[in-house]
Amino acid sequence: MSIKSSLALLASLSLSACLFGCQPEVIAVTIKPAVPVTSEVLTQVSGYEQQQQYTGTVRAANTTDIGFEQPGKIELLSVDSGDSVKRHQVLARLDTRVLQAMERELQAALAQNQIDIDLAKRTVSRSNQLKNSQYIAEQQFDELQSRVDKLLANQRQQTANLQRIQLQLEKSVLTAPFDGVVAQKFANLGEVVNQGNAIFTLIGQNQPTAYIGVPSQVSSKLSVGQTLPLTVGEQHFAGVLAGISGELNPISRTVELRITLPQDATVYNGELAYLTSASWTATPGFWVPIGALTDGIRGRWNILALVQPTPAATETELEQTQPQPQLQPNVATTPTNHWLIERRDVHILYSHNDKAYITGAITAGEQIVTAGQHKLVSGQAVTPSRIKG
Repeated sequence: MSIKSSLALLASLSLSACLFGCQPEVIAVTIKPAVPVTSEVLTQVSGYEQQQQYTGTVRAANTTDIGFEQPGKIELLSVDSGDSVKRHQVLARLDTRVLQAMERELQAALAQNQIDIDLAKRTVSRSNQLKNSQYIAEQQFDELQSRVDKLLANQRQQTANLQRIQLQLEKSVLTAPFDGVVAQKFANLGEVVNQGNAIFTLIGQNQPTAYIGVPSQVSSKLSVGQTLPLTVGEQHFAGVLAGISGELNPISRTVELRITLPQDATVYNGELAYLTSASWTATPGFWVPIGALTDGIRGRWNILALVQPTPAATETELEQTQPQPQLQPNVATTPTNHWLIERRDVHILYSHNDKAYITGAITAGEQIVTAGQHKLVSGQAVTPSRIKG
């Protein structure tokens, strides 16, 4: 090949390269897709009902430790724990053989005393006739009359002793003071017990009552005879407020309420009872799911609101999602339709179950994110996947 031909080929190649390099560069831009989120539309309400639950115990109207009023040896125990009893039913009895012997002794002494009295009265009657005939002295007659008086006084004393023994015999038998159930037994057959020792704990079956402490500001709004909702176990009752204590408990700083349950309520002594009290607070705000709240700075609470971007914000968003090289007139773009995340400060006024009542930098009709906030940041593009309203 000649030198001229080589130069011509080289010039042709250089011209082609130049022409190709002058063509505008086409850059394909892929816009980052918006993240789908679950959202909810805010609805403002005029206030909220605040529910508080207070705890107490159920106690029978009559719960008594009963025992003998005198010492002795237990001869009979006719009931045990869990037995139902009726009023005046015999529960236990002491050995009364010594008392019975003393009773017979006193009865015999009274019989002898009555014989002496009869004899002395007849003697006085005869002596009175002799005195009228002046056959005996006045002094002798007075002595006979004095003997009758002494015998009568002795009779009264012996009668009182007999009544005391009979009362002890009566109190040697322990009976139920009211209808109820034996909760506990503390003594055994043949055991010697002292005066006042508890033999049984007896729980009355009439009118179970709940005793519940509440703050003074709650008790001041209640009145005797008012119906209150009570929960015992899984049972719900309409209790009647029977009394309000007149003093504040120095430890719990509460006022005790006495609430009677229905007569047919099947509850156990000592079981927990719950009183639910509701109060209305007229503060406009919004109910939101607890999951919609997230921690803010300086101990504040935040929610993530959804706002529609302005055109300028859309351009900025596009620039942030495109590659760095300078776009030429032939840039390929993809249109987008999305919302932006905006963090808002809120105040929690009350929470119940899985809901919170809030106020703050929010307005009715706005959308908020209800789940997955930890994956989102302010200004991020999102697409609401489900809207509740």
